[in-house]
Amino acid sequence: MDKILELDTGKLIEKAQCHELKEYFETIDRKNGYKIGAGARMDKRPIFFLEIVVSLRGEDNELDFVSLEKRLSALKEFEIFGYTLKWGEDNSIICEKNLTESELKEEYEKLFSLLKDLAV
Repeated sequence: MDKILELDTGKLIEKAQCHELKEYFETIDRKNGYKIGAGARMDKRPIFFLEIVVSLRGEDNELDFVSLEKRLSALKEFEIFGYTLKWGEDNSIICEKNLTESELKEEYEKLFSLLKDLAV
């Protein structure tokens, strides 16, 4: 969980400004079944966001209903917390929420707790 403390929002802004799409994303944490990252988009002011990519496929490509149910439960919670959900690549769902710089750490802590509780 301390990885969010190391997140350099100045670096996110700098890299987003240099990027063709005016956006930069950095992975903070990766576990079996999901990864969490933070990013910045350049507009009039920088817009920060957290993104969770939840894989619906198990690590050994076997259909595991218990894991799938836990991931579905987490996705429902993300939606309740105000995340937008959309299909990603490779049977994954991308969950994203725009935040202020000061909200990043608190939101990450909520996500970390939720994912830990659900053992996703």
